[in-house]
Amino acid sequence: MRTLFALLLACPTMAFADWNLRTPAGLPVYRNEVRTTFETRKDEQVFGRAAFGFGNGIAVAATTYGGRASGDVSYNYIVPFLDTSPGISVGALDLADEGPGRAIYLAATFRYGNYDPANQDVPTELTVGFISRRGGRGFVSVALPLDETIWLRAEHDGFTPLAAVEYRPVPQFALRGIVDRNGPSLGIMARIQF
Repeated sequence: MRTLFALLLACPTMAFADWNLRTPAGLPVYRNEVRTTFETRKDEQVFGRAAFGFGNGIAVAATTYGGRASGDVSYNYIVPFLDTSPGISVGALDLADEGPGRAIYLAATFRYGNYDPANQDVPTELTVGFISRRGGRGFVSVALPLDETIWLRAEHDGFTPLAAVEYRPVPQFALRGIVDRNGPSLGIMARIQF
């Protein structure tokens, strides 16, 4: 029991906050790891995000909203324990107020084990949270793996529903076909650890 308690106390120093498609998640970006996401739509400008885990639970991200730069800061308190407890993150978004507006958030991500040969035991993820932007609203995101390489994603940020099919040829890289009410877009995700 004491070992489990010590592990729970140590978790806040091991993990940093990550993202789903367009909403925060209670998942880790580990120390000395860079996670980048970019999304583009035909005839529109690019959204980009590059997050770096520094240590002591802190992650800092540089963001771009159609060529306007901003930044985020986040703290992942604890990583999710499969079928037991959620990962929890808090943070501040768009600090330079160059995108959708400054906000703070709280996100909790649950991982559910899929013990079936068809999906290679890759967990389903459910994220729920609250963001203070535009008077405050809840958000939800679901990531359902069909196998280790193909994921179906759905998300609602409180205003806009969206869906995506994600292809991960390797765990460190993903291609995303995303659809929302404004039409289709293409996204990529890459992860590098030093």
